[in-house]
Amino acid sequence: MPPSTGQFLKTPGFSTFKQVDASRLSFVGSPAFDPTPYLDALSKQIFTDPLSCRMGPADCLVRPPKLRIHCSQSETVKLFSLLDASGRLRVHLPHEANPSFGSGLFAVAKDLEKDRLILDSTFLKSLPSGGSGRWRRQKFCAG
Repeated sequence: MPPSTGQFLKTPGFSTFKQVDASRLSFVGSPAFDPTPYLDALSKQIFTDPLSCRMGPADCLVRPPKLRIHCSQSETVKLFSLLDASGRLRVHLPHEANPSFGSGLFAVAKDLEKDRLILDSTFLKSLPSGGSGRWRRQKFCAG
């Protein structure tokens, strides 16, 4: 093997991120598990009404990133139809949601035939909340 010359490959970067293709997604059943009987009072409040536990948009010190569903408009309709048919989509009144604190969607390949849908709510999860730090402190203490 010849010694390295210190040069870099001139190939495009590799990413597992992909545009959403609804035909490559499948959802089995509909969401049915209710964790609330297993949660303490604060965790139950955060689970059942997460926005009530977060700071408001006016109090946020950083500008939220632009949200994006990474697919075409026609593919978005197919995706929403698939989510609705499997009980994973609900309509909310405008006062029940805050568009500044939404989430993005993209896909990663699962195998040659199927993808995983990724809900990116990184910004929302990073906002201070009534109980946000306690899970970070405790997650390394399990077992």
